[in-house]
Amino acid sequence: MEKLKNLNQLANKHLSYPHIGVADDLLFTAHNKVLYLTTLALLTGLNFSSRLWLIFLPNFKPVTTILVLVGLIYGPWSASLLALTSILLSNIFLGMGPWTFFQIIGFIAIVWLAWWTMLATKLKDHHLMYTIWVGLLAFPYGIIQSLGDIAVYRIPNPLVYYLQSLLFDGYHALGNVCFFLILSPFLGPLLLKSRYKILQ
Repeated sequence: MEKLKNLNQLANKHLSYPHIGVADDLLFTAHNKVLYLTTLALLTGLNFSSRLWLIFLPNFKPVTTILVLVGLIYGPWSASLLALTSILLSNIFLGMGPWTFFQIIGFIAIVWLAWWTMLATKLKDHHLMYTIWVGLLAFPYGIIQSLGDIAVYRIPNPLVYYLQSLLFDGYHALGNVCFFLILSPFLGPLLLKSRYKILQ
């Protein structure tokens, strides 16, 4: 009960995150499973809508920010599940193919890197530095996508292919920074409050 009270207090503070270990992930600890699944469904819909609405802006979408925040507050397994449902649903409309697998792997990698960094470093005490780090996570995501394309399509000049994709990774990084700055001040506390209710 004391842990829940502390979590509720965190939810009323600006950009304060609990220390979510793997065992604390809501996927394993949710008491109110209906609220938990409903919230994940709504977040899946939000990611799906943003990918469709912003299709004209290549790689400039809030999906990464939403996944990172969910990973920090609900736990990395919950965010990985959200990545899976978000990409599968949106790619039914945007196009399904071998890239879908690598998109899912890329977003899951971002989730775990962002979660581990928050847990194991002092970046959590420096919002601007952590925001920049979230931006830089676009590049490992881009590497995974490029490696997938190279493997599937047998691209003859992998280095040249990857260097050509850096511009789009830059768009992704810029989008991550912008959306994290915009969304984290209000989405973070909302997720914390919902976590508190899910654990009750």
